[in-house]
Amino acid sequence: SDMPALFACRTYLVVLGASLAAGSAAGTASAAAALQKRLQEIAVEKQELYNCSIGIAVETGSGLGMSAGNDGSFAWGSVTKLATGAALMQQVAARRISLDTPVAPLIDPLLVREGLGRMHVLFGPRADSITLEHLLAMKSGIPDYDTATPYPPPPTDAFRKAVYAQPAAEWPPARLLNLSYVRKGKLEFEPGAHWAYSSTNFVLAGLLLARLSNATTWDAYGQAALLSPLPAQRRSSYALDFASHGTPAAHGAVRGFDRTSYNGANASARPGVDVSDVAGVFGGWTASDIVAPPASVARLVYDLFGASGPRLLDRQYVDEMIPGARDAAGGGQSDWARGA
Repeated sequence: SDMPALFACRTYLVVLGASLAAGSAAGTASAAAALQKRLQEIAVEKQELYNCSIGIAVETGSGLGMSAGNDGSFAWGSVTKLATGAALMQQVAARRISLDTPVAPLIDPLLVREGLGRMHVLFGPRADSITLEHLLAMKSGIPDYDTATPYPPPPTDAFRKAVYAQPAAEWPPARLLNLSYVRKGKLEFEPGAHWAYSSTNFVLAGLLLARLSNATTWDAYGQAALLSPLPAQRRSSYALDFASHGTPAAHGAVRGFDRTSYNGANASARPGVDVSDVAGVFGGWTASDIVAPPASVARLVYDLFGASGPRLLDRQYVDEMIPGARDAAGGGQSDWARGA
């Protein structure tokens, strides 16, 4: 879809708020068993079809959760943006920042500490007018470090090529932001004028969270603080790992393979390019570093968007994250969340 939500992700999640908690205990148990059996059948079927690991998780918010297929930890890529966005909305709810706050004065000190210079040095003078809303809605005009270009053929990706050429090398924020095609001294468009998917927005969002949490360096920011509003027992049920350093293998992730045709690769070859020992998989940091089993990700999404149980964020702020939802003041549609 080309309709941007406030938090755009390339990975889509379905949260099942099932009605299994209703009815008799025997009926609920029978329905749960039937669902578990069917989910396992689907997982096995798809694993055989696609020759890869499939994990499925259901979270109901009423204490009933289930998993099927591979329940190991996966590298979730852009699903991390959901967590980063929610963490910043928590900051909005706490009135430490507002959606229309220009972010440069907050981010600049960390950029300077990393030896990069201020935002207007990296992205031109108009960068000083970029707000939190612009970052989260991907309407800032900041260039994307992710260079995957499927069209026109042949598919190319200079960043992927660089990462694979040095698999052990990490890509912290300073290295990403210092790429020549990112720090161009100008924006792709005027902030707020258009929408364009750029993961760089969420790298800067991470730096903003680091500053708001008084972290002295980018990797001193604890991303797991997102879960702090939940009761201790609920928090303990999570197995979220934020991989700011290292490789997928080092974080115990299910072995992953690149089966794309970028840069002349054969997409039909099996098993594909093994990326388990490629540190650049986590190069986007707060844009792409969650490692977790499906059950924990389902729980994260439910605790954010679900209808009951403990919440990560009050409903009015969750609504701001949903395209077409009523704005927090209750007075009409929120254009920027809707992507209009």
